[in-house]
Amino acid sequence: MESFQYTPLPAEGDFIRILTLLPGGDADEIQCKLSKKRLEAISDNKTYEALSYCWGKQDAEMKIFIQKKRCPRNSTFALGPDLYAALRAFRHNEVARELWIDAICINQKSEKEKSAQLPLMRRIYEGCSGVLI
Repeated sequence: MESFQYTPLPAEGDFIRILTLLPGGDADEIQCKLSKKRLEAISDNKTYEALSYCWGKQDAEMKIFIQKKRCPRNSTFALGPDLYAALRAFRHNEVARELWIDAICINQKSEKEKSAQLPLMRRIYEGCSGVLI
């Protein structure tokens, strides 16, 4: 299975990524979708929650699966055990959950993207329906 590759966010407009945490049971793999959204369009509607957590040990030991548009196979995304545990804890059994999580929604390997997203952080947290801790 291939590792997840980010598609760059549009240069014009304040775009962010939102993670859709798909429903599942305790024993199910974590399945997600990642989509680009214009911040002003979603923050007015409070359509997502933000996850704030302590990064802790950052070694990417765990894997989640991200569904890609136009691709029948999922890609794997490696993350640390603390974030993996948070996703398991906050996942619903029957309903998808829209989340903004900096470690996933911002390409952490791109200094250009991190620099562009940092000024949006206040608006991201102000625009969410709630913050999960």
